[in-house]
Amino acid sequence: MPRSDPLIIGKDGEPLNPPITYEKYEPWKVVVIDNTTDKRRTKKFFSYAEAKGKAKELEERLGDKARVGVVSRQIGYGPPHSRVSNQMILDYNDQGRYWCPYCRKFRYFQYLPYRDLKACEFCLMPEQDFHVIRCNPLLWSPDAYVREFGR
Repeated sequence: MPRSDPLIIGKDGEPLNPPITYEKYEPWKVVVIDNTTDKRRTKKFFSYAEAKGKAKELEERLGDKARVGVVSRQIGYGPPHSRVSNQMILDYNDQGRYWCPYCRKFRYFQYLPYRDLKACEFCLMPEQDFHVIRCNPLLWSPDAYVREFGR
């Protein structure tokens, strides 16, 4: 049975625990990574259309100097099964590329020594994230774990 917290009304009639609204939360961000220095800058947006427009503008302005992309901040999106087959995902996984549900693209997951884990090269989401594992069969199979860690 789903749990719902009742609103608690204060003395002034305003709720003390208002429901979460997306008006105050920016669910999208544009990530810009400088190709020469690998410095990363981000800007948050309320709508996907705004973020996509800004990313397109930055791509045209920066060209080959930087990589630009739109990233979901919290919701993981599976691969579009109309264009991506399960065999294609397995082939990419064998090459070391995984579907990043936050970037919504196939990306390399690189080892980050300061975090002691592998993460998406673009959005820095770790490969142990539930949505990353769910979208990539080799990450949740026991054979892949043995192949990776030898245990």
